[in-house]
Amino acid sequence: RRDLSLGRILRSGLMILSLVLLVRMAATNHSEISEAIGHLLTRSWWLVAAALLMEGIWVYSLSNVYRSSIRGLGGSLGRGQALRISMGAFTLSRILPGGGAAGSIFGARAIVAHGNPVPRTVASMLISWWVSMSTLAFVVGIGTASGLSGDRVEPAHIVGPALVFAVLAVAGAAAVAALRLPRLRARVARGLNVVGSRLGVSAEPEDWELQAMTPMPVRRLIPLMGWAALSWIVDAAALWLMFLGFGIRLHPAVLLVGY
Repeated sequence: RRDLSLGRILRSGLMILSLVLLVRMAATNHSEISEAIGHLLTRSWWLVAAALLMEGIWVYSLSNVYRSSIRGLGGSLGRGQALRISMGAFTLSRILPGGGAAGSIFGARAIVAHGNPVPRTVASMLISWWVSMSTLAFVVGIGTASGLSGDRVEPAHIVGPALVFAVLAVAGAAAVAALRLPRLRARVARGLNVVGSRLGVSAEPEDWELQAMTPMPVRRLIPLMGWAALSWIVDAAALWLMFLGFGIRLHPAVLLVGY
């Protein structure tokens, strides 16, 4: 009961903090915000509607990144459950300083609460992060390359995403190859269980069983990559539409470098 009360206090505190920050931002920038909203709603309302549609697709895609990852490892997560977890983790990551870690902990605890073993859950969180970052680097790299011919972006801008993609690709291939070794797979399962316990996620001894860490088949990475790519693309598209609403037509390469 004490833990439950503390959790409610923390959630209420975060909600109040976010509302205070929102009100303060609105009060400080009232004139600019009013002018921008007036412009968008009177001249470009249809672009705002299209951007909101893109963000709706992004919300659904992000939840499916979580769901595809845990299901790819043999776990289970409903669509509604995945939606609540993904939005909760995303909200924490944006409200708190260093909120990415808080969001990950929240997501892991919630997925475990739905009956998934700790090693499988932690592994799914790591895989979803790896796929999301690899896909982002690929999308940004391809988009940036499209602007090189017209000198819209500097060639140096493509080095970052290309390097990130290469490092993540090599690391992912090495991990997949290593996890095919039963002894190493068992040690990884135990290590993930320890990580889960330090995150406050309860674990049972049977979670250390070898079957809890069966490798994800490569074919199951395809839908995960597809959802991750869709989430990044529609989120960037929503930003492009909002710029267009103010009469600024950005080249995709310029948009993605800034994004």
